[in-house]
Amino acid sequence: MLPIVEALKINSTLKDLDIGRNLIGCDGIQLVKILIQTNFSLQSLVLDYSEITDELLGVILEPLRSNKTLTRLSIRANFITDEGVIGLVELLRTNETIKSINIADNKILTNGAELLLNTPLQSLNLEANKIFTDGVRKIASAIKANRNLTYLDIADNGTWHEPEVLLEALKMNTSLREINIDWVPDAVLDHLAALVRDTSTLTSMHLCGNEYTSGPVGIRIFAEGLRYNTSLTSINLYGIFYIRFLGDRKSLKETKLEMWA
Repeated sequence: MLPIVEALKINSTLKDLDIGRNLIGCDGIQLVKILIQTNFSLQSLVLDYSEITDELLGVILEPLRSNKTLTRLSIRANFITDEGVIGLVELLRTNETIKSINIADNKILTNGAELLLNTPLQSLNLEANKIFTDGVRKIASAIKANRNLTYLDIADNGTWHEPEVLLEALKMNTSLREINIDWVPDAVLDHLAALVRDTSTLTSMHLCGNEYTSGPVGIRIFAEGLRYNTSLTSINLYGIFYIRFLGDRKSLKETKLEMWA
């Protein structure tokens, strides 16, 4: 990777760099550190699937404190825990340039997610962690109070306990424009429908993976919420209802949304 780093010391046009899946290790992370220190054009850096630990993350956080160009950092599918998140949050207190972080598929628990939700980030991907380990109330409170995020992905974090609390928080948030959620059980379909009906700020929802077994009844409950929505322009319903019930999908199509179902 050294030749790439040397080239990027001179290159002033490259905006996006993806060096994921390279098993960076201790030596490689030092080169990434040099890259951040010497290149002032990069706006997006992807380090996914690179076996980055909390310790290795700390190496690149240091130069990022003074970096004024990078706006997006993706560290998906590494070995980052809540301890690493603490350093990341400290960085975000002083670095006002980074607005988007993808930290999906790591080892983030409730406390780490709560810390990230209380930062100035505009886009946050927490998919495939374990952020509901201590229940949903801390996460719900942070979402309710957040006024910066426009994109939030909390899918694939396991079963929600008290899902209605989280759905109510999402309904009360006024900054979010796009959300990705799953594991919303049949028992609270009416709360999901209420979120869809009452939101005036969400424009896009990804609900794939919620395989509701309530059939036509569930579809009608959900469709009723969609019918009165005035803000959504895109909704992903991939796999949301069992295929044997798709004959009743006309209820959804009447909403005139861009739907993937």
